[in-house]
Amino acid sequence: MPGWPTAGYTAAALAVLAAGRLTRTRLRPHIATRLAGAVIAAWSPVVLLSPWLAPGAVLPLAVRVCVALVAFRLVADTVLRSLHRGGRLLEPALVIGGGVAGHELVAALRRHPESGLRPARRVGDVGAAWSSPARAVLCCPAVEHEARRLREHGFDVWLAVAPDDRAVPRLGAEKIGGVVLVPLGAGTHEVTKRVFDLVVGTALLMLAAPVLVVLAALVAYRTGPPVLFSQVRVTGQGRRARILKLRTLPVHADADTRWAVPVEGCGRLCRWLRETHLDELTQLINVLRGELSLVGPRPERPYFVRRFETALPHYRDRQRMPAGITGWAQVNGLHGDTSIAERARFDNAYIDHWSLRLDVLILLRTLGPRRLPRGGAR
Repeated sequence: MPGWPTAGYTAAALAVLAAGRLTRTRLRPHIATRLAGAVIAAWSPVVLLSPWLAPGAVLPLAVRVCVALVAFRLVADTVLRSLHRGGRLLEPALVIGGGVAGHELVAALRRHPESGLRPARRVGDVGAAWSSPARAVLCCPAVEHEARRLREHGFDVWLAVAPDDRAVPRLGAEKIGGVVLVPLGAGTHEVTKRVFDLVVGTALLMLAAPVLVVLAALVAYRTGPPVLFSQVRVTGQGRRARILKLRTLPVHADADTRWAVPVEGCGRLCRWLRETHLDELTQLINVLRGELSLVGPRPERPYFVRRFETALPHYRDRQRMPAGITGWAQVNGLHGDTSIAERARFDNAYIDHWSLRLDVLILLRTLGPRRLPRGGAR
């Protein structure tokens, strides 16, 4: 086989690794992570380069590139860990946050140099960090809400997470001496998320169309017209849209300002639709229109958005991302008449740690039915 196809294929695979941030060194490399990254990178160029490759040559070439990438990363990780244990090539890390958590984190990094990090110094607040030469920053939960400011200034941010804190997604988490560290994401890639919404949303709507027709007929038979309920919701920073649902409750005049809906007027069919969230399948139309995302903070009515933004300091931050049909807060049980402050905390944690893997995980968890809390909001 000529040398240029192999060179071109390898270059394309390395480009995929770089574009997907798969070459980034983890604190504690795992072979499963390396293998997954190598497989994705090795097979991604197949569609692009197959027209220029001889028939039957694609599979052997992809396998060779995959094996080479896995071997290279395993060797590189082994060498790096050996150097780190000897105290060489350690990256200075600024530890932000005082108290017991800060001391524990500094002690853990000193006991485990194989992490590749050396605690350069420890400060009590973010304001003292800007003059630091450290390239990596680890934040304690007390200053978690400031972490995105550091990321915007070019810092590589890791959060120290309490073992019982469910708000922060644990994808990509590392553990050093009992301290759980979670990397702050690089921010939402709007184009990637939109393409994901279009592809997956179209497929879901095609699968759901027959179900929606049957459910709409049942609602019309049980409750009469109208079959659909629409309501203006805040769907992002400065954006509003009319969100669609199957009608499950009698029409009431204060629907835009009443928090607890009158569930006593909900029949067995409508209550089942609300419990299974099948009444929200029509929002796939909003996704295809670009008014919603599949995954994101749930859209709220303008009246309550104004109230919550006044009462809660970081509620407005959840609008950094388009609203979604389902979200990280919802799959963790925060729906209906539950704490708004907790919802906002989960929503902001989702945005800070966003990835396509997390969106897929949330969609899969959404498939499980959840009970509707008593007095749940529409």
